Amino acid sequence: MSRKTKMNNLTSDVLIQRVNPDNIRLKKDFISYLRSIQRSPKTIYCYENDLDIFFVWNYQYNNNKFFPEISKRDLVKYQYWLLNDNKNSPARVRRLKSTISSLSNYIETICDDDPEFKNFRSIVKKIENPVNQPVREKTVLSDTQLDDLLHYLVERKKYEQACMLALAMCSGRRKSELVRFKVSYFNDDN
Repeated sequence: MSRKTKMNNLTSDVLIQRVNPDNIRLKKDFISYLRSIQRSPKTIYCYENDLDIFFVWNYQYNNNKFFPEISKRDLVKYQYWLLNDNKNSPARVRRLKSTISSLSNYIETICDDDPEFKNFRSIVKKIENPVNQPVREKTVLSDTQLDDLLHYLVERKKYEQACMLALAMCSGRRKSELVRFKVSYFNDDN
């Protein structure tokens, strides 16, 4: 019944040290830019990780090209590698490409006055995304399992978790809507 997440160790400090130094500099500049516009630390962490994956792939399979020299064919090879060799889901591939697209947009809009990037144009969006398809089977709990879980949480005095579970079970709201409940909604009349 439990679902598994496949974890791939694609990067390491040793591999990152071998990445083209110009790409590392570009990544650091981009991350500094994200901090300057107050992106969340988690978002920045994800961008950094995604770029490390791309740049290590670029080092290992694409002659360690400087990012502005990456071609559409290179991006297609990267997407193929993610899907087929690395067995990433289409949703994961879309996210990794989105990070590269964001880096491209940064170069186009912020670095456009730098002679190094004078003729740079973003090409990521020209590469069609893989068809998004579910990878995991949905976990559906029976009413009995939900009731047992609710009683278990109450017995252990985990009232916040029990409240969230009860709201999920009985409110008819979607999961994205559950976090929108306000304390003011709960009174003697309601």
